[in-house]
Amino acid sequence: MNNIKLYVIILTICGTLASSIMFLIIKYLSSELNTYMIAFFRAFLGLIILSPIIIKSKINVFKTKNLKIHLLRGTINSISMLLTFTGISLIALEKAAALTFAVPLYATVLSIIILKEVIKIHRTIGLLIGFIGILIVLRPGFIELELGSLIIITATFMFAFVIIIVKYLTKTDSVITIMTYGLTIISPILFIVALFNWQTPNFNQSLLLVCIALCGTVVMFCSNKALELAETSFVMPFRFTKLIWTSIIGYTIFLEIPDIWTWIGGMIVILSVSYIAYRDALNKNEKKFKEDLQN
Repeated sequence: MNNIKLYVIILTICGTLASSIMFLIIKYLSSELNTYMIAFFRAFLGLIILSPIIIKSKINVFKTKNLKIHLLRGTINSISMLLTFTGISLIALEKAAALTFAVPLYATVLSIIILKEVIKIHRTIGLLIGFIGILIVLRPGFIELELGSLIIITATFMFAFVIIIVKYLTKTDSVITIMTYGLTIISPILFIVALFNWQTPNFNQSLLLVCIALCGTVVMFCSNKALELAETSFVMPFRFTKLIWTSIIGYTIFLEIPDIWTWIGGMIVILSVSYIAYRDALNKNEKKFKEDLQN
């Protein structure tokens, strides 16, 4: 294994750990603060963390030809973030983590519908297996379908829209521009929502809110950097470590008993996503090879 692949593995695992810690703090704080407040401070403090980069660029990060698309992305992301934070407060951490694995599945479906991407047999098989995994996590008919699970599913489906929009924006805008516009738009939207449900955080709560923002920034950096250095098919299997972290945290902090069906379903989802990513990379390489031959 070369140094770059090892670096990618470390980045991915650090990202899943930071995400799990963020889930932990959100769940803990939700018993003291409403999720509107938590979501607002997550975005606002994240923007403050990015402010040195924004200032250093002399506001050049705001240069874009896609303002309307950034506004659309920010609005959808705001709703998705609120729903995600609410869902985390209602269900076991490991189940919330397992359900978020489905984002690439929804993004694949939306790519077919919105971007008119061609769906082949391998993608179809991968999608079907992935959705079977989600059903195993939820087990409708065997256990009562929890409100928190439905909220997380809705949130992840909306976040898949965000992924599609970001994929489009990366053609012309830098990652830092996309991140800056995202937080700049999300912050005032969530502030208005939080204003009608305002709770002034105390010192300890403020520290935890800062930790959420820091973890969120680490997640974005690790995820973007890992995908920049390696194929999605290589990165995705290591994201399964998020289920390990959330299970350990859920058991030790909240006394949540690990659910074997959540693990099985989560593993099926992550394997299906990895398979789709692998096949997409393979098709991309084959297409490039044919183009090179023609040239």
